[in-house]
Parts: sequence; C-alpha cells; structure tokens
Amino acid sequence: NIMMNRSNLITDEVGQFLENHNLPKLTQEETDNMNRLISIKEIESIINKHLKQKAPGSDGLTREFYQTFKEQLYQFFVISFKR
Repeated sequence: NIMMNRSNLITDEVGQFLENHNLPKLTQEETDNMNRLISIKEIESIINKHLKQKAPGSDGLTREFYQTFKEQLYQFFVISFKR
C-alpha cells in the first residue's frame, strides 16, 4: 500500500531527526499534565482573566462574545479539548 509505505517513511524520517538532535524531553509529570482533561474551571479562568484587553483572534471573535456565550461554550470547549 503506497499510503502506508509513505506514512512509515515519514515516521522513520521524523524518528531519525529526533534521534540526531539533543532535544529536551518532558518528565512523566509534565506528560501526565499535558494529557489530562481540561476542566470547565480552567476554561472559565481563561475567558474571565486571560482574554482581557486582547484583540480578536484569527476567528474574529472578541472577549465580549466569549463572555456573552460562556455558559454555552464551556461544555463545547471541554469536549473539543479531549484527546
């Protein structure tokens, strides 16, 4: 299968690149933290604190949009950020 062979080739190339460079690695604690689910509380914190005084993102949505629809958006974001 051509697609599988190409995929394996790319995977091998990436593996070789990573082996040839001394890149930092995540600790197990950092890996676990990156893989955990994002909580509604974290999403709420981002909307309430971190979006203050920010220009709209590439989607054009403003902080006011997120503030207005935050209750409807919380669950959407939790589901979207699941692995």
